[in-house]
Amino acid sequence: MEIINRITYKIEQYGTGIEWGTGEDVGANLWADLDNLRNNCNRNNLVSDWKYKNNFDCIEKWHLNGRKAFDKMSWENSFAVALLFTIYH
Repeated sequence: MEIINRITYKIEQYGTGIEWGTGEDVGANLWADLDNLRNNCNRNNLVSDWKYKNNFDCIEKWHLNGRKAFDKMSWENSFAVALLFTIYH
């Protein structure tokens, strides 16, 4: 559950009006934890009650087979930025 709490904290820090920086900055801040969650063998249990579960699932589907939401970013940065986009847009 620690990983969910860490990701939630980081996501919610973006909602406080802190400087978002570039897509690379967002990716650098979120990607390692998002990747750990994506590859966690207990992933489904971890996200089952997470308030951002639907956003996360949507972005995973959106990024299947190398597709990206933002073509000019790396796949990882696109994933992280798209997740925030679904939450804060």
